[in-house]
Amino acid sequence: MTIEARAIPATDERLLERLAAARLPASDLGEPGQLFFVFENAARAMGCGGLLVAGEHALLRSIVVDPDLRATGVGGRILERLAHEAGSRGARKAWLLTTDAATFFARHGFETVDRANAPAVISATPQFVDICPGSATLMMRGLVVGG
Repeated sequence: MTIEARAIPATDERLLERLAAARLPASDLGEPGQLFFVFENAARAMGCGGLLVAGEHALLRSIVVDPDLRATGVGGRILERLAHEAGSRGARKAWLLTTDAATFFARHGFETVDRANAPAVISATPQFVDICPGSATLMMRGLVVGG
């Protein structure tokens, strides 16, 4: 099954609905530099996700898979598409914060990093500073530059 990524604005109603349904934050969607995508195949939209690239670092965020497609491999494919997009934009490392999906991300090569070791461009993001709780797990994975 092919999954295509289509860029969408942060104000896209389907993005906002998916984030609300997954209880993910949306208060910073208008921040500059963020990119959001809907992931779909010919039949339907399957999920969404976003990223912020800041030099050699990318913050992945708001990854949501439609509930009936969870545990089917779609989430991993969306994650890989986001990682590819970040690498194609010059990022060497992908970062994320999670409160309940560390096991999923670890299966896809992400390692837990002490929050005190976050690079300044990541620790200065609204996600890091005040949107995600201090108990959220910070994770990182290397990327292939150029995609």
